[in-house]
Amino acid sequence: MKLIPVFIDLETFWGKDHSLSKMNPISYCVHPDTEIISCAAKVGDEPTYVTFGEAAIKKQTKAFDWSDKIVVGHNLSLFDSMILRWRLGVRPAMWGCTLAMSRPLHGLTVGGSLAALVEHYGIGKKDQTALVNTKGRHLEDFTPEEIEAMREYNRMDVEYCAALFKILLPLTPKKEMRIIDGTIRMLVEPKFRIDAPLLEAALVEERGRKRLMLLDTATMIGANVVGKTDDEIADDVSKMLGSAQKFAKLLKDLGVEPPMKPSPTNPEKQTFALAKTDEAFTALLIELGVPGQYLQCHRPAERLLHRFENDAHSPAAQFADNAEIAETIEDSVREPEIVEAEPDAEPGSPGPAKLVLPPLLRAGDRHRQDGVGEHHRHPRCVAPGDGDAQPADRPSTHADQRPARLREVLHDRR
Repeated sequence: MKLIPVFIDLETFWGKDHSLSKMNPISYCVHPDTEIISCAAKVGDEPTYVTFGEAAIKKQTKAFDWSDKIVVGHNLSLFDSMILRWRLGVRPAMWGCTLAMSRPLHGLTVGGSLAALVEHYGIGKKDQTALVNTKGRHLEDFTPEEIEAMREYNRMDVEYCAALFKILLPLTPKKEMRIIDGTIRMLVEPKFRIDAPLLEAALVEERGRKRLMLLDTATMIGANVVGKTDDEIADDVSKMLGSAQKFAKLLKDLGVEPPMKPSPTNPEKQTFALAKTDEAFTALLIELGVPGQYLQCHRPAERLLHRFENDAHSPAAQFADNAEIAETIEDSVREPEIVEAEPDAEPGSPGPAKLVLPPLLRAGDRHRQDGVGEHHRHPRCVAPGDGDAQPADRPSTHADQRPARLREVLHDRR
C-alpha cells in the first residue's frame, strides 16, 4: 500500500513569556493558553488549504481518513505532532519530519530552520512578518488583513515543506524514515510493558534503604533526639543535608574541609561545591572512599535488570539491549511506498511496545562482581575495625582512606 503524504503546518498563540523558547515543547503544546490559530494542509500534490479556529480544524481532522497517510511537517517531531495527536486526534499510518531528515545532511552547515533550508535549495525566501505582527494576540484579536496575511504565511510554510520533502526523500535512507516515525510515536503514543509488582516492591525497598541511611547519619552526627520517632529524625537529617550551609558545617565538624568553587552568579565570590555534578565534590567522595556506598544506590535498578535477565517470561527479557532499538522500530512502524499493511492490523497501529533498558544498568553486573553492589541492612552505622560489630554482609567502606577525625567520629557515634 502506498502512503499519501499530507503536509501540515500549525500556527498557534505565542507571546513574550509563552513560547517554545520559554517553555518546554510538551508544556507549551498542552497549555490552555496555546490556542490553535490556523492549520495549513496539503494532500499530495493538491492545492494547500488553510483553516482557522481550533473547533473548525478539529472537525476536519476527525472526518479525514488517516489510515493511508504519512503526515509530514517541519519540526513535526518536537511540536506539531503533539498537538495533532493529543488535541486534534490525528493518528496517521506514519509520521515524517523534514527537520529530522535534514539534520544528517545540513545539521552542521546550513542549519535546520525552514528558512535556511528553503533558501539553500533555492525554493524561496521565508517571510515571517505575519508571525511577528501577531505576537501576543489571539485569533479573536486579528484584523481581517492580519488573518489574510497569516493565511498566506501558513500556506507558504506548507508549500516550502512539501518542496523540501521531495528533495530530501531520495537522500534519506528507508531505515531513517522508520526511525523518524518511531521516534515521534515514542513521544505522542508512549507505551511500556512493565512488571508493576516488581517496580512497586523496588520502590518500597528504595524508600526503606534511604530511611536507614538517614538514620545511620543521625547516629553518626548525634542527631538522635529523645522523644522523636525514627521518621521525624530521618526527616530532620534530610533537611539538614539539603542545606549547603548545614552540610558544609557537618563536614567541618567531621574534620573534612568542604570543597569550594566560584559562584555562578559572581565568579569573584567563592561558594560551596557540594552538588553531585561538581568535580571537586566528586574528588572528595573518592578521597573519602565513598564510591562503594554510592554505587549501592543503584541496587534496585540492578535487581530489576537481574530479574529481567533471569526471567524468561519477563516482557522485557528479550529487549535488554539497545542494539535492538532499530529492529524494534522496524517492527512497529511503516514507511511510504515500502511496507505493505498487515491485513488484520489496526490502521496507524504503532505495533508492540518494547522496553529497552539503558546500558548503565548493566554496570550492576560489575558492581556485584566487585562486591560493592551487595545490599546491607544494619540498624546503625558501625565503625570498621570493630570485628563482630560490623555486619558480615556489609561491604568495606574503605575507612582507611578517611581523615582521622572522621574515623574517630564514626567510632564514637556508634
